[in-house]
Amino acid sequence: MELNQENLIIMDEKGLLAKIVRDAFTEQGLRFVRFSSGVKFRDLLPRFYNAERIVIHWEAEKRSGGALIEELREVDQGFPIAEKVVVLISKPTHQDIYYCRELGIEKIVRTSPHRVAGVKVKEDICRCLGDKSLVFGQDKGFWSRVHSIVDKNPFGLSERECLKLEEMAQTYLSKKNLKKTATTCDLYGYIAANRNEELADQHWFEALELNPNYMRPYHSLLLFYEHHKQYEKAVGILQKLHYRNRHSLERLVKLGELHRLMKKDAKSEHYFKMALERDGECARAANGLSEIMVDQQRYDELTLLLTRPLDLDRFASYLNRKAVEMVKEEKYGRALEIYLYAQKSLPDQKKGPMLFYNIGLCYYRWQKFDLAKSFLKIALLKNPTYDKARRMLTRLDSLP
Repeated sequence: MELNQENLIIMDEKGLLAKIVRDAFTEQGLRFVRFSSGVKFRDLLPRFYNAERIVIHWEAEKRSGGALIEELREVDQGFPIAEKVVVLISKPTHQDIYYCRELGIEKIVRTSPHRVAGVKVKEDICRCLGDKSLVFGQDKGFWSRVHSIVDKNPFGLSERECLKLEEMAQTYLSKKNLKKTATTCDLYGYIAANRNEELADQHWFEALELNPNYMRPYHSLLLFYEHHKQYEKAVGILQKLHYRNRHSLERLVKLGELHRLMKKDAKSEHYFKMALERDGECARAANGLSEIMVDQQRYDELTLLLTRPLDLDRFASYLNRKAVEMVKEEKYGRALEIYLYAQKSLPDQKKGPMLFYNIGLCYYRWQKFDLAKSFLKIALLKNPTYDKARRMLTRLDSLP
């Protein structure tokens, strides 16, 4: 570990545990910066990505450790959680341990009161800060290479890639003198799926029979069913996982998103609201709920929702898509309602010339030419080189 590299501590507690963590870093000669659990990973991602270690208190006051790590995974799917993250947890329940396994956390320090009072906690923290062997083993490196091939395009693998993966799996089993493992069954599921075999999902069920605690086959089944638009089956997989661990925000949000695809908005809203009750900073749930409110024209509720953290790019994009859909259906009043709400609610940096051009286009299609001109002129004020807006304005000026 480089001595000048920054390390991060995320915890709200200021008592004995906080002192022990600071002392562990000091004894290792490591620089560290402390943040409260209210920190937003989206705003500080480069800093977190460059950190050597990130110590997170699981029972933090403002946001739980699980919610923080889920946000980190959402912002960057490839973030090396197993390598970088150390979790401090006082009295882990069975669901806590299962949750940590789902999140890919491998460095866990138990901080129950009797352990904090002694020296064991500090020793464990020091060990996690310095020992990379906790994470990197030969098998782990091999399967990381395999999964990097699969995960780039899980259902778009070429036959050449499938043959290469088969050879890697067979070589692995031969070296281990094994007939099959959960990891190889998971891999064979993807190979079968890319060869359009009808029973591809049976490989993943077999993987779970061999190791019910191996999380990847659950994820594989979920991807497979969603890819084939078998949403009911995907929901079934999520509900099995939810029974084992009810703390996962990702699962609640995914249940909301799948029910939305199934056009069951009442259930979808239920799951999005559950996620927001667990963590008010869950932007994905807030975005999902906002889209339901746009569809149902619940603008007063939507305005209140916009006080929460939200992915504004996604929200603005959805408003535009919905309005374009309404224009195509010649529902101009509804389209304008959405566009004008966007004009009122979005921050200035999200109100680009395209928004005003689209409002002008909508008025043009509705044959309200004077209003169309006024919005096209605003679009040109924001971008004088906007040729589409200029051409439409010229066309309108030439009308008798």
